[in-house]
Amino acid sequence: MKRERRKKMEEMIKVVCGGNTQELGNLVGKNVAKIRKTLKDSLNIPDEAIATISGNNVENNYLLKDGDVLEFVRPSGAKG
Repeated sequence: MKRERRKKMEEMIKVVCGGNTQELGNLVGKNVAKIRKTLKDSLNIPDEAIATISGNNVENNYLLKDGDVLEFVRPSGAKG
C-alpha cells in the first residue's frame, strides 16, 4: 500500500499559469498540447502562452516526465 501511495505522489505534475497552480496525477507521458487544451479554462491559459519546463521553452509535443513543473508564461511584452 505504501509503495502505491509513494508511486502516485511521485507521478504528480505541477502545472502553473500566472497565479494559478494545480498538482495533478496521471499526466506523465501526456503531451503539452493535451494539457494546455484540458486546463485552458481552469488555469486561464492564454492562447499565446509559452510552455516551459524548468524555465526552458518546450514544444507542444513534449511528453511530460515524472517531476516536471509545466509552466505557461506570457511572451515578454504581452499585456494581460
